[in-house]
Amino acid sequence: MPVQHVLVCQEHRIPLPEGVTVVGRAIGCGIRFNTATVSRQHLILTVRGDRLTAESLSTTTGTLINGRRMSEPAELRHGDRISVGPHLLVIDVVEGAVAGRLAARRATSSPDADDYDEDTIAGEPAEVLSLDELADQLPPTKAIRTHTCPSCRARVAFTEAVCRSCGHAWGATDPSAITGRITMRHIVNDVRQATEPAAAVPVIYASDEMTIDVTVSEMDQDGLFVPTELLDPVGTTCELTVLPDGHPAVTFHGQVRRVRASADTHGPAGLFIHFTEVSEDAGLWLVRRLRQLDR
Repeated sequence: MPVQHVLVCQEHRIPLPEGVTVVGRAIGCGIRFNTATVSRQHLILTVRGDRLTAESLSTTTGTLINGRRMSEPAELRHGDRISVGPHLLVIDVVEGAVAGRLAARRATSSPDADDYDEDTIAGEPAEVLSLDELADQLPPTKAIRTHTCPSCRARVAFTEAVCRSCGHAWGATDPSAITGRITMRHIVNDVRQATEPAAAVPVIYASDEMTIDVTVSEMDQDGLFVPTELLDPVGTTCELTVLPDGHPAVTFHGQVRRVRASADTHGPAGLFIHFTEVSEDAGLWLVRRLRQLDR
């Protein structure tokens, strides 16, 4: 009888694929959170046939299973509750025809689905990865190495919170700060981050000329508005990496359709982006987001 492990997080049900899923703040994590008390690579969930195991990577805030702090890898069962920072994840094990449909749906969207062979994988021990091996599994398209300083336009390492050329400091809710190294200041500021509008989402805008990280609150089915004083000309093509809470990063491709050169009564300076290419995952996330905002 087929088995599908589903992770229940807030209002989302996330079927876990065969193999490794990383939970954390890093851009390439399969399930990620914009919370300072969640480590960049916080937790590994590994599915092998009908077994699901967890290993905590967090050396700061740690991980709780059913209220107890994890000290070694553990096998998870239906109803187990995992605490990752302030976020609660519940394991739901689905059996029978529903699990078969979930597996078939996953197979149509996963390039590795054909590698799964229940007869040979079931019963094997869960794979334990080193941090170097884990880093190798993160999607290379999410490797954003630099961002552009909005004050002096210098290219700065994405993990740097302060521009060495002019001293500009990125805000605590910008993507580079959210996905960067945890400090006690970030953890204290996490209380303030929780008060950000529900409609706001961190976004990394990348064109051939610059990469900037911003918080976006204006988005619809056709595109979004990037608030920035660094402006690309109309017609510029770009990639937008959106970092939703409790969801993998999603990528949209777009084009600058209009520019607001300076702040006015309508809002701040920035770029109006029209979506030109939307992946299936990004489209499904966008539909869910717009429905939630309409409630």
